[in-house]
Amino acid sequence: MEIAAQFSPLQAVELLGAVFALFLGGYAWRNRSESGALPLVVITAGVVSWLVGAVGVGFASFRDHAPPAAVVLFFGVTTTVAGWGAFALVFSGRRERVGWRRWALLSVEPLGVVLVLLRTGTTSGSTSSTR
Repeated sequence: MEIAAQFSPLQAVELLGAVFALFLGGYAWRNRSESGALPLVVITAGVVSWLVGAVGVGFASFRDHAPPAAVVLFFGVTTTVAGWGAFALVFSGRRERVGWRRWALLSVEPLGVVLVLLRTGTTSGSTSSTR
């Protein structure tokens, strides 16, 4: 089975956005002692995963090949949302509320979404194309 990949201008913008977010995350990591830098790293990692997953889903011409990219995409979405929550707490002066327990709770959603997608989307045949 041959996969026909088509590249669109939107995918180019998504890739540029992923590169920009990667550089922003690297800058935040170098300055991680600053307030809000570590949650910003989580946000940018989620955005990079989100955009790379979106490009992968765009390249998938058959639905059978989209689930791995969709897992990456949804992991990025949920990680970005969790990072926003942590960033809001840290930036608003409630840094003491963002301990290791809060990080563990914020990581449950992204990991849960990925596990559900891996279990249902790629193994149950629910994403197989109709022939």
